[in-house]
Amino acid sequence: MKGSDIVEAFTYIQEAKSIIESSPMRNENNWRLIFGTPLNELKTITADLELLAAKCAQPLKIVILGEVKSGKSTLLNALAGGKVSPTDVTEATASIFEISYGTREYAAINFVDGSIEEGTPTQIFSILSQNQNDQAFFERCKVVEIKLPLTQLTKLTIVDTPGLATITGQNASRSQAYFQQADVVLWVFNGHYLGQNDVSAELEAVAELGKPIIGVINRIDELEGERDKYVRYVKRELGIYLREVFPLSAFQAFEGVINGDDKKLGQSGYNDLLYYLENKI
Repeated sequence: MKGSDIVEAFTYIQEAKSIIESSPMRNENNWRLIFGTPLNELKTITADLELLAAKCAQPLKIVILGEVKSGKSTLLNALAGGKVSPTDVTEATASIFEISYGTREYAAINFVDGSIEEGTPTQIFSILSQNQNDQAFFERCKVVEIKLPLTQLTKLTIVDTPGLATITGQNASRSQAYFQQADVVLWVFNGHYLGQNDVSAELEAVAELGKPIIGVINRIDELEGERDKYVRYVKRELGIYLREVFPLSAFQAFEGVINGDDKKLGQSGYNDLLYYLENKI
């Protein structure tokens, strides 16, 4: 959304809030007399408007979801505009990572009991690696927070959820809570295994939350044939759940971002995906 669109949307939201706040229906007795329902319904609408107003001032929040080894972490690094984490940490640990902008490097593990382990990103990733096979440890982790001084993160907040094979029941419910806060979900497919794993049930569950889902066919540079045929296949099989589908080489995209190589960014499919996110979501 462009800056002028955001301002216009914010103005409409504020006007709607003003109408509700000045309405005689805010009087409990009037509301019950006319509608026969409690005032809570009007309060819910007001709360929703306040949430929308807050979103106008926030960066686009993207949730990344996909199978283990689909390349989610490499795509995360490309979108963030720099190296956020070692891919073996985010791919292999059952943690939710929230990556956002900060004036200095900062990281923290937020536990479900309210305690926090703070440090540099390197220190926190080391702790996660040491506990990689400890399921009880990750059951206690609510979210891993990473803040980095990367310019791209002034426009995007990225949430990386565990790979589908590593999500436990408890972590699944936490991931779902993050879907509710998201503006868009990127569902990353491993291009080598299209059609081999049934993900329609998972996609349906996410789609029911009402968030737009963008399909990303990763490792497209390693596949034979025209890219369009893979896009057509995914749209035919799963298009009912997907707003759009993009072929991508996350590895090439990350190299292009790091080296400032516009040609490689274009070849990777990254520019098309980023343009869509910034202008269509």
